[in-house]
Amino acid sequence: MRKMEGNVDEPENLMRSGIEREVVILMTDMVQYSQKSLGMEPEDIRDFLIDYHNKIHHILFQPAGFPMDIEPSAGDGSLVVFDKRLGESRAGICTRALQGAVRLAEAIESGYLVPTRMGILLGRITEAKLGTRVAKFGASFAVANRLEELCGHFGTILLMDREVARYQKGFENHIVNIAKVSLTSVLHPMNIFTIYKPGLHNCPSDIDEKGLLTFIKLKNQAMEFFTGNLLLGVRPDFPRVRDEL
Repeated sequence: MRKMEGNVDEPENLMRSGIEREVVILMTDMVQYSQKSLGMEPEDIRDFLIDYHNKIHHILFQPAGFPMDIEPSAGDGSLVVFDKRLGESRAGICTRALQGAVRLAEAIESGYLVPTRMGILLGRITEAKLGTRVAKFGASFAVANRLEELCGHFGTILLMDREVARYQKGFENHIVNIAKVSLTSVLHPMNIFTIYKPGLHNCPSDIDEKGLLTFIKLKNQAMEFFTGNLLLGVRPDFPRVRDEL
């Protein structure tokens, strides 16, 4: 094998470690992509996916969401990474990410964007340069991907972890505790959440807001006793769940 000049074939020159940082990851995946693309010619699939990713980019890539990085993943999926601004708190970055996800959800409900599942997670990642590309690494990607996959199981278009639900601002009254799940990529069970609001999650746009907020409050109270909440000192109490529901 011919030796390349300048030692550019050495691993340390192909990969340089980045600094670990806290980000919010938004993973998306088109619903029933295989069925939608069945029978399409390659050029049609190309145009279909380019249009899809252009719409996601148009919805998310706004100054209010910066800094962020959006890149297609596995054809019909997208990886969006929201970075912290200088001096920004977790509340800031979680709020920006959730606002972006809600804009996507509203675009889906309006018919502008085809049905898409979303997983949102506050986690830590690092980067490394691989040749001319900068690749991202971290267990958080697998967790965000699993949240996206679980959307189909729980009948919602977006799921977030407790950290995003806790730190975000502006959607407090619409955050809904969906379940407590055990994932192979996470050492401990985790609570997952979504949003119920007019026009989203099968809630009619003209739904009675007061009644919806009352339902959300009751559902969350019941779920606290179902899943438990160590932060609040609440232990699982299944008979109480039955009474609450």
